[in-house]
Amino acid sequence: MRKMLLAAVVGLFVFISSAWAEAPTVRWDRVEGLGAVDWTQIHVGPIWASRGRTVGAGNVMLNLKTGFLSFRIEGMSNGNQYANGPLGASGSGLLMGTVVCDSTERFGPFAFVDSEAILVNEGTGSYQGFVLLPEGCKQRPEEMVFLIRHANPGPLYGGFVAFGAGRHIP
Repeated sequence: MRKMLLAAVVGLFVFISSAWAEAPTVRWDRVEGLGAVDWTQIHVGPIWASRGRTVGAGNVMLNLKTGFLSFRIEGMSNGNQYANGPLGASGSGLLMGTVVCDSTERFGPFAFVDSEAILVNEGTGSYQGFVLLPEGCKQRPEEMVFLIRHANPGPLYGGFVAFGAGRHIP
């Protein structure tokens, strides 16, 4: 009985491993904040940078076939001194992940899709769900960019504060 159970567990592990290995998944090993740079000069297509943030840790995974998006950020803090938030303070608020396709517009028109908004509390938040990927992402993942943007209404809405870095494409 133990041998049958062990064989079933090993078989299931091999099946799951091969399914993940063949899945067209793009990964970003880190999430980087904009820090104390002059964020007024930074943009990705029409999406402009917002106030600088630092990020302690984070990663992103996107399945190109299913549109499953998973990301997490930890230790997000103010990268500059602001009237409503001191340097290094972690904050709370609504953010969203944005997958940008054809970010350079060399091969197709700029397009993007947002995740649902997530609540970042004390600099930490995560998301798991599905997004409807534009064709440019599926066809040209090397032109893809991942951004963390403000989701709450107000003057900062839509501006990005962090980005995916260390991208790996299958």
